[in-house]
Amino acid sequence: MASEINFISEINSKLMNWKLKVRIVRLWKNPDRDMPDNPFSIEIVLMNEKGDRIHASIGRSFIQRFKQEIEEMSLYLMNNFVVCSNNMKLKTKDHKFKLMFTHKTTVDEIHDPQFNMCIFKFRTYEQLSNPQEFDNTELFDVIGEVVSYEDVQSIKQDDNIRVTTFLQLFGETLWNRLSHI
Repeated sequence: MASEINFISEINSKLMNWKLKVRIVRLWKNPDRDMPDNPFSIEIVLMNEKGDRIHASIGRSFIQRFKQEIEEMSLYLMNNFVVCSNNMKLKTKDHKFKLMFTHKTTVDEIHDPQFNMCIFKFRTYEQLSNPQEFDNTELFDVIGEVVSYEDVQSIKQDDNIRVTTFLQLFGETLWNRLSHI
């Protein structure tokens, strides 16, 4: 299995030696709650040539090993992950599983000009205003102009403190504009 390239849609929890050809379309550091200057993990959204996406995490113990090897928008051959359930409260992707980097994970940057560069997942304003079409636990992209905003607020829910703000956007998504051409 390790010699052939797998698709994200094939990933299940029965194997570790998945070999993926993927672009990193999102990358961010998740800060440690007690030491905000030190990352707790690096979180990544990977996309394959079909446009399928999956969330991956690099835990604290592997950050030093991988942080210089990976970069947002770069293309890689990656293999050997721990596959676990994607039970995150706020999902970056709707995939059933997520990938965890380990000491056996390999990452090799490659170049392929034919590989999909359509990295955005746009939502129209109609979708955002229709609760039946809108999943507020998934990341998406919107293009617009911020016309007003409110101050950041801290809201206490149970034992957690949630920081929020309200933005009012003017404009439309790129998809809306292109769909009328």
